[in-house]
Amino acid sequence: MRILLVEDSATDTLLVLNALDRIQGSEVVAVKRLSEALAQLKENSFDVVLTDLGLPDSYGMETLHSLYPHCHDAAVVVMTVDNSPNQGLLALRSGSQDYLDKSHLTNPEAIRRCLVYARERRRHVNEIMALERELEAARKRKSASEESAFWDDLAKDSRLSSTGQTTQIQPSTQLSPRSFEELSKAYADVIERSVEMRFSNNHKEIGPAVSFLAQKLGLAGASPRDVVGIHVRGLRLALDKNENSVRLQLFLEESRFRLVELMGYLAMFYRDHKSADLKS
Repeated sequence: MRILLVEDSATDTLLVLNALDRIQGSEVVAVKRLSEALAQLKENSFDVVLTDLGLPDSYGMETLHSLYPHCHDAAVVVMTVDNSPNQGLLALRSGSQDYLDKSHLTNPEAIRRCLVYARERRRHVNEIMALERELEAARKRKSASEESAFWDDLAKDSRLSSTGQTTQIQPSTQLSPRSFEELSKAYADVIERSVEMRFSNNHKEIGPAVSFLAQKLGLAGASPRDVVGIHVRGLRLALDKNENSVRLQLFLEESRFRLVELMGYLAMFYRDHKSADLKS
């Protein structure tokens, strides 16, 4: 069992090290400051983090709040003193697996039992969290599959008439396979760029790319059915390259926005061409 001991008191550190030295299979790394603990957690993995709350560079519950995001799968055990009985309970409520009164630092068996139980509790918590992540990912994959099926059915709906018929451009009931695939890939690229902007908080306008794609569709005389078909194919291309559950949800959200935007630009394209035809 690998243990990270975070304690600035030389006396308490020595007591813990002496006790742990008598526990078979234990390996201890001792540090005195929160900053040193964070550096260790960044570079190494531990089974348990045994920490005091009063450190030279951190104090009280703030110590725990700073440690938790960096502990990964490690259990956290807080060392408390007799004159602060509520400290251990507060630590448990905030997410630590156990607390150890410093009056027990001379008792190797009490320390061993505390650390082993804390590690087991953390292992169960990790298993539950992993299961929850798997269930959420499955739910989102199902959502993506159902949405894809919905758009697929919509693309086959005969009620989607050709938009292009309102102009002299000959509407296509079906784009050529090559054009369909090229436009689908371009649409998938637009969705991926849109998602990347969400992840990086880059608010650069994606509209010009959507407008350019709409012009291509308009010149090909694409109908709403064509656009929905390209949406289905482009979304599948994008989803096939991205298994991350968070990204799956973002792709679904962004693809909806981009589809509405694409339809809008295509309608504008046909309206402008109709106006030009009437003037001529």
